[in-house]
Amino acid sequence: MYDLLPTYTPLIESYCPSSFSQCYFLLSASAAIPILYYVERLRDGRSYVTRSVKAVQNGRIIFMLLCSYQRPEPWQPSYQWPAPTDVPAPEECDMLAQRYINFAKEPGMHPRRRAVLLNLAEVRAAASVEEGWMG
Repeated sequence: MYDLLPTYTPLIESYCPSSFSQCYFLLSASAAIPILYYVERLRDGRSYVTRSVKAVQNGRIIFMLLCSYQRPEPWQPSYQWPAPTDVPAPEECDMLAQRYINFAKEPGMHPRRRAVLLNLAEVRAAASVEEGWMG
């Protein structure tokens, strides 16, 4: 990934990356020529800081980044759930076509819905992409 050190100053040492709002590669770069990073402080708040980074090579801006950092809060919500542990391996799962067929066999299924599901299963089976993607 990209080196975040140009935006990481001692002032924001206690902050974590929050978002990379906009990032643009404007020109191609050369590995033989050094790249200078210019960091501009846009906002220093109590909870968030925002930086603008310009990467310059040969006097021309080749890359621009707008990023924010957030100071962790004690009751900050987490948006990532832990991965489930009781999930079967991919090889043990039914293919999508088979799942459509099994769902269509459920009692009380409306005939039109059953026809749609069986048609979807037929299309999936004919595509045969599912059978070859893992092996």
